[in-house]
Amino acid sequence: MSQGKRNDIIRELEEMTGAEVTCGHDDHKSKSRDSLGEEYGLSGSTVAQMLRVNQLIPEMKDKLDNGEINLMAAVQMSYVSEEIQRAVVETGRAISKDAAAKLRDDGVTVDSAKDIICRSHAPKSKKIEKSVRLPAEVYGRFFQKEDAVEVAKIIEAALEAWFAGKGDADVHRESAGTA
Repeated sequence: MSQGKRNDIIRELEEMTGAEVTCGHDDHKSKSRDSLGEEYGLSGSTVAQMLRVNQLIPEMKDKLDNGEINLMAAVQMSYVSEEIQRAVVETGRAISKDAAAKLRDDGVTVDSAKDIICRSHAPKSKKIEKSVRLPAEVYGRFFQKEDAVEVAKIIEAALEAWFAGKGDADVHRESAGTA
């Protein structure tokens, strides 16, 4: 959602209503948003969200326009004080919708806001998960009565045993044609 599109929509709504546009929910504004949304290929609720993010400080709008935060996080942030928004910008981190929603709670201070943002970016486990597909007949033959967690444990144990008994894993990948 670029800033230009947001500004165009706001200007057109102001022309239609003859007044400054806010994020109210009365029927007249809703109908205007729906008709304007059709013109831009958006839903009326997306138009309302774009109007709501107009409440953000300029630096937060820049984060939205640059793709550093998504529209839903921006909408949540639009309900947060300017002081908290500035604190979030100072962290230099992206913000998720969930973290932004937490910032809306009463009693959030600048320090607690920074803590919420930092915790939402805590390093995740470096474990990389990949999916492997098994033919239905293989799955049925070996894992009919097992749940997904148990299947993963069994496959892991089988692979550990196979690689331990066969030597270097790279040699076996080459022999299997997957090098």
